[in-house]
Amino acid sequence: MKLRMKVMAVLLAFAVAVVMAGFGGKAQAADKKQPYQMVKDGDTRTAPTAKKAAKPYTIGIVVPHLANPHFISMAWGFISQAEKLGVKTILFEAGGYKNLDRQLQQVEDLIATPVDALCLVPVDFNGSVPMVQAALKKGVPVINVNVMTAGKEVVTRIRSDDEEIGRMQAEQMSKRLNAKGNVLILAGPAGTSWAVGRSKGFEEYMKTKSPNIKILEKRWLDSDPAAGMKEMEDALQAYPNIDAVMTGSDMLGLGVGQAIFAAGKAGKIVLTTSDSQPDCIKAIKEGKISATVVQSSATMGQWGMLAAVAALEGKADQMMTRYWTPLHVVDKSNADTFKFEGISRPPAGWQVPK
Repeated sequence: MKLRMKVMAVLLAFAVAVVMAGFGGKAQAADKKQPYQMVKDGDTRTAPTAKKAAKPYTIGIVVPHLANPHFISMAWGFISQAEKLGVKTILFEAGGYKNLDRQLQQVEDLIATPVDALCLVPVDFNGSVPMVQAALKKGVPVINVNVMTAGKEVVTRIRSDDEEIGRMQAEQMSKRLNAKGNVLILAGPAGTSWAVGRSKGFEEYMKTKSPNIKILEKRWLDSDPAAGMKEMEDALQAYPNIDAVMTGSDMLGLGVGQAIFAAGKAGKIVLTTSDSQPDCIKAIKEGKISATVVQSSATMGQWGMLAAVAALEGKADQMMTRYWTPLHVVDKSNADTFKFEGISRPPAGWQVPK
């Protein structure tokens, strides 16, 4: 209840900075002083390190939802790594990015359980700040994974470089358009770090490397196929001269690709996206999607659990402030040969424990 009472104040305090600030800048300045002194404030491809835990810790995990393979893969990463380290997990999913209140309550419940550490994949950049502060108040270290929080009081952040994902998409698109054309951006949910970062990286690349590519519009929408299909159907009416579409997630890309196919324009409109669920790769093979940037979602979960245990074992000060997980491009040329399992997918047949 206390967390929910703080949300509106936090949202108002950060609203001016959210879209442009990413997870830095003035928005961070409003938080308390970072309690952990890091070895280096920079990115690395090296994972956090931790040995088998000295105690059977319990690690809380909260994610936006488990409705797509990206978060299922991440859940496998968390849980499989926890088993190797000899720790227990409690996993909650909020049921969607709109359910901030539910995730706030889940964090309250985990802190009260209590858990020893929290792996936080928030539904909202600013609205998640009270979660971080409440955990810290109870002495529960927070590892921020995948989707960013504005809260500074985290041990480390483990994520894809979302701006780099946007740049990689832009590069793939520019090659296919010969650096000229009209592009629509369907970024994803407003207020999420990944949608902001990917669209920002995409726009910056086009501005500096492909200035003859015109961005018609950038739209914010839910990350699901139905939303993507409807938005694309409307866009085809508004912009009959569209040459390409950038989507922030494969869930959007699937719906957009279906709308393009239904309009008889498959192969005529370049479509790039991010992530690699099986339906996305199938759409690439069918020519509905041109290319996707594959995140290492399973790796994020594994590294998040390693960081949680390392923090509990007194190694917080030895960690980087950020760990960037690897990115890959998949298109028709390697869709049949790329090894997804253990990178962006769990082992075949694995299901989230109930």
